[in-house]
Amino acid sequence: MGPPRLETLGFWFNERAPSSYPRPQALIGAWDPEARARVVAYLRAGARLHAFAGHSHCRFACGARPSVMGRRDLTDGDQVWPEGLAHYVEVHGVRLPERLVATALARGGEVPAVDVAAARRRRYDDGPWLAWARAAGACLELAGWELPDRDARARITAELGADLEVVLCRADTRQVVIAHPAGALEIRQLSTGGHPPRHLPGWHAWPAAT
Repeated sequence: MGPPRLETLGFWFNERAPSSYPRPQALIGAWDPEARARVVAYLRAGARLHAFAGHSHCRFACGARPSVMGRRDLTDGDQVWPEGLAHYVEVHGVRLPERLVATALARGGEVPAVDVAAARRRRYDDGPWLAWARAAGACLELAGWELPDRDARARITAELGADLEVVLCRADTRQVVIAHPAGALEIRQLSTGGHPPRHLPGWHAWPAAT
């Protein structure tokens, strides 16, 4: 049996690669100012665990600089989060699991020394984060949908053209989800002889469409 896994938090839904991760827009809530300041300090004080080539971006499209969003995962030796998570809490009021908040407050916003070498040998555990986010209503129901693989993308492109951004497909009903630049979505049925597509203003309207 290997070492215990690091519990993740703050990993978000990607509009161009939809998944079961939560949308931060669904987690905005009230914060006590002092508690929020300590949690932000705690998140920023995490030990640097892994670095990646590209910077993250804010899912609120607020114009935050790449340096603010970061390109690293940070840890306190127990949980792991993206470097930009502090921005979501400080600027957008995004709520986090009670366990992390309680830990940050108990430690006065300071992260204890972390054995980074040992932490790098541990795998990530998304389970608690996803369970908490689903209970908070922040995750989309995408059962039956999947990212198109190479063969599916080639088939869809042959029918619809290469100028459309297809982000999800559903093999059983031959439906596809097309993302438009302004954030709108279109659910289109393939080979239906003129069956009208379904239009959505964005991912926030997804539950009404499924």
